[in-house]
Amino acid sequence: MKYIDIYVFGDAGPFDEYNPYRIFESQETQQLLLIIAKSKLLTINSPELVLKTGMTEKRVSEAVESLLRAESIIDDNGYYKLAFPLFVEEDIVHIKRFASKVSQKIGDILISHKDEYEEIASKYDVSSEFGLDRILYHTIGDKVFDGSALDHFADKGLFSISKAQPQGRDYLVIGYEACTAIDTFSNNQLCSSNNYRIGKFTFNSFGDSMGYRKDFYRYFRRVQSGIQASTEHDKLNEIYNTYLDEMNRDLMDEFGKLMEHYIANNEEVFSSSDLKKLAFLEEMDYLVVDDNNSVTHKVPIFSKDLVNEVSDFTLSVIDPIVTELFRDLDEKISGLISLEHGVDYAEIGNELWHQVFGNINEYLVDTGFFTKLETKDGEGRYLKALYYWG
Repeated sequence: MKYIDIYVFGDAGPFDEYNPYRIFESQETQQLLLIIAKSKLLTINSPELVLKTGMTEKRVSEAVESLLRAESIIDDNGYYKLAFPLFVEEDIVHIKRFASKVSQKIGDILISHKDEYEEIASKYDVSSEFGLDRILYHTIGDKVFDGSALDHFADKGLFSISKAQPQGRDYLVIGYEACTAIDTFSNNQLCSSNNYRIGKFTFNSFGDSMGYRKDFYRYFRRVQSGIQASTEHDKLNEIYNTYLDEMNRDLMDEFGKLMEHYIANNEEVFSSSDLKKLAFLEEMDYLVVDDNNSVTHKVPIFSKDLVNEVSDFTLSVIDPIVTELFRDLDEKISGLISLEHGVDYAEIGNELWHQVFGNINEYLVDTGFFTKLETKDGEGRYLKALYYWG
């Protein structure tokens, strides 16, 4: 049974005892966190956790220690409180009210500038291969809303986009109670960007969180989680996963070089040894190899200039309304569990922005401004792209 869904944004580091993916994959640890979140503030200590869960004192102690070590909870005179945004079912009403206020308004503003976006896109080769609705889905819905907008509004003090973590890591962690109401509300929103960056390339997928996508970021994480749980020799599993991290980076470096060669040299035919490597990319649906061993990309390949031009224009359009929305956040969305626990407003603001732009993206898909997405069985709704900063 899953108690919470955890999302990590940033550098989670090696798959060791400080890694948030490893810590939060434990159902017992998830259960403890949810109890801390849903109980009256500063009423939960270790004896209470033993009583409420039926776990042994040793197991509770180990789980609490892992959370304290990762600075995911705070010990306040023996009682525990949250140190990161964790949203529970009771929070939904507050988030819905906040996110729905301006989503359609911002969407309509963007739609009113369709001609300007078409003019921008027409300058780049990608516009002849993919329609404007697909181009804007990736560049606005993902790269602006889940990228440059975060940087832009973080500079204004409205969001946090990074947080120093133990062992030199830098990431934000967001949690949601695992329940039908939140699955329907949050996981179904188009606001989840998975990226594997290597050199000048980013292998990207963007969509909802309703399944297990076939992309590099999620695939590697799932394989590592499986290895960590594969034997009872935890330390051996951890060491092997460290080696696997290095092997994955080397593999992706090779993929990046092959794709750079494909783009920079306009080369479509590869050697048999290269084709064996490209078979992985083909299975990931980034490209296709025909019977003549000719390679063709299946997804948009975006340049830095295109993304920057779309970003600059979009931010100039939405800045006033977003700034006003997130100013004095504590007054506008009081009642959230995370606020009661003293979690930083800017960290909470980061996830609230995801819910806002997720709502905007859904609206823009419904209106046809963004491309329509089909649900892939077991994977959810998402589309892939490549970003090449050549």
